[in-house]
Amino acid sequence: MRDELGTMDLAQTGSITMVDIDKDPDLAKRFNELVPVLFVNDTEVCRYKLNKKRLLRILGSE
Repeated sequence: MRDELGTMDLAQTGSITMVDIDKDPDLAKRFNELVPVLFVNDTEVCRYKLNKKRLLRILGSE
C-alpha cells in the first residue's frame, strides 16, 4: 500500500503519516492483523490493499 500511495499525486491533499502500531500498545491491540490500514483523518479508507477509488472520493469530500 505504501508503494502505491507513493505513485499517486497527493501533494495538494495534505500529508501522509505512517504509524508503527507496534510502538503503541493500544493501536497494536486495536489493529493487530488489520494492517496495513489507511485512514483519512478519522475515516477508514481501506485495509490490506489500497482502494484508490475510495481514497480519491474521500479526499474529494474533505
